[in-house]
Amino acid sequence: MKAMVIYLIFRNDINRGKLTLIAPHATFDGARGQMDAEREYWEDHGAVIEYRTDGSFIVEFGQNKWHFYVVTRTLEV
Repeated sequence: MKAMVIYLIFRNDINRGKLTLIAPHATFDGARGQMDAEREYWEDHGAVIEYRTDGSFIVEFGQNKWHFYVVTRTLEV
């Protein structure tokens, strides 16, 4: 068997306690690009962005608060 790593981007709705899978990616660069696009979208719409030391970020927009982050999973194929 061969091991393969995938990268999963999640958005955690802090106020509602709801977790949403945004996108799976086969490469770290793909996941990083998607995270940058999410951050830029919210910045362009006037949201407050709190950067975290683990590479994730928190978006505050009005009364909404979301935590965007990436996790990895190893698949055996």
